[in-house]
Amino acid sequence: MVKLEYETAWNGGRINVQADSMAELTKTIEQLQKSNSLSISELAPTKEANEYPTISPTLGCADAIQALLATEWGNSPRTESELTSALKFNSLHYSHGTISSILFGLFRKQVLRRPIKKHGSYAFVLANKDQNPENQDN
Repeated sequence: MVKLEYETAWNGGRINVQADSMAELTKTIEQLQKSNSLSISELAPTKEANEYPTISPTLGCADAIQALLATEWGNSPRTESELTSALKFNSLHYSHGTISSILFGLFRKQVLRRPIKKHGSYAFVLANKDQNPENQDN
């Protein structure tokens, strides 16, 4: 199913609203515009902006995933969903299929480990913490 998304400035930060239909997205945007008291949690289950690390927006998907996991944020095992949100925070938008296949490929190449499951989903960490692509020479 296709998700529609709207992102804009909000209370000194950014807000990202997702909906399943144009009517739902339009209604939510109208509510946002009409009400200054509407909180982010009422619109969509988004994370605080400062929760995610900032990485280079020029990285490809595999390098971006590795860069995220090389940060302090990546010290804890992260699920595909958490990685997807962190990528979107950094303006890197990839499909579920792309991210899923890259995670599996990096796991098979032993770049990533899956030490635990979180809420029924695999969670990933770097196998070798020194693999941050932002710090490598090209």
